[in-house]
Amino acid sequence: MSIPKTPYHDDILAWSKFLKNVIYNGGTRCLDMFKLTPPVLLRLVASLRQRGLVKDNRYVSTDEHVGILLQVIEHNKSNQNTANCFQHSSETISWHFNTTLKAICEFGKEIVQPNDLTVVSP
Repeated sequence: MSIPKTPYHDDILAWSKFLKNVIYNGGTRCLDMFKLTPPVLLRLVASLRQRGLVKDNRYVSTDEHVGILLQVIEHNKSNQNTANCFQHSSETISWHFNTTLKAICEFGKEIVQPNDLTVVSP
């Protein structure tokens, strides 16, 4: 006999819906929350998704993956505080934070490249 999975939190406004509202209708809220404008945030999410570095899963969208990472990094939020904010368990937040951080590091290797390795700086 299996026990049905229940949500960690059950707030009326789920974080995924709130996040979409912030990105698409938020004015400066996206900049305040994530330190990125909506177009830049959406491009980052699309780039990570396109490269297969971060994928939607059953409970957490790619937008949420990136939102979790940015909330922790930009606002120095604790794991528990982020878990309450995103309506997921601390374990889920930790896993998605680490997964997305690794993805950003891989993405960084693709987009940040030296111009010429043969030139030595004075």
